[in-house]
Amino acid sequence: MKILVVGGCHTFSCGMKLSDGFTQLIGQKYPHTSIDYYAPFKLRHLIELFDIKPDLCEEYDLIIWQLGNYELQTTTRDFWGLFRNSDNECFNDHLYGGSRVVTAEPTDISLIPLSPPMTAPKHELMDYPKNIIKRLILNATNFDNPLKRLRILRNEFEILINLARNYKQKIIILTPLPKPGHPIDNFLRAEGRNIFMELCKNAKFEVIDVFKLANLKSYFLIDESHLNETGHLLLKDAIEESTVFRKLELRNLNRETLATAASA
Repeated sequence: MKILVVGGCHTFSCGMKLSDGFTQLIGQKYPHTSIDYYAPFKLRHLIELFDIKPDLCEEYDLIIWQLGNYELQTTTRDFWGLFRNSDNECFNDHLYGGSRVVTAEPTDISLIPLSPPMTAPKHELMDYPKNIIKRLILNATNFDNPLKRLRILRNEFEILINLARNYKQKIIILTPLPKPGHPIDNFLRAEGRNIFMELCKNAKFEVIDVFKLANLKSYFLIDESHLNETGHLLLKDAIEESTVFRKLELRNLNRETLATAASA
């Protein structure tokens, strides 16, 4: 079985040992499994990759997208910037590699530095009550006129869905994860989750609602926004229970049965 995983820091188990991440847990359970990574990736990076490798999906039996988290977070000091319709569509590039050059070669994740668990800056923790008020402002303003970064997220996700439409039988899409300790980011993640769920349903792609799986359950998180070992196990189980994965298992079983019969 050949697996492709594209996305953010959960693909390489940020804050934990690589072997404890959901991708490696799947690889350890199923023999003769190889895993390729493209990470850390934002949605636009995957669009660029499709331009470079239009036949990308042909090579793999299973493809997992873990996208959207990088675009859907901010800081307390950046809050009012959410309302500016600037020309900059590359949100958070100052944090997440705006200079990244997308290449055809998969990422060697063993070269990605191990990151310790993250905690919110002290000023953000002190501003929690203010952030609740700011979230109420976001709820009110986003109702009639979605924030620009949410409009861009929808547009980029629609592009990806269209690019991969002929391979939906092998793709599992994960929604953005929650960030329950940060009201503003959690609002953005929840709105992004709604976009993913809506577009996947319309295009008949399989989606796992990771936001719902992990939301407000601190025992699934190693810090304010990353899954711990229990969270990765939960995600691994959800992937194994998906229709796409079960059909893949059945195809592999049929191949093994035919190979055994042929050699008998």
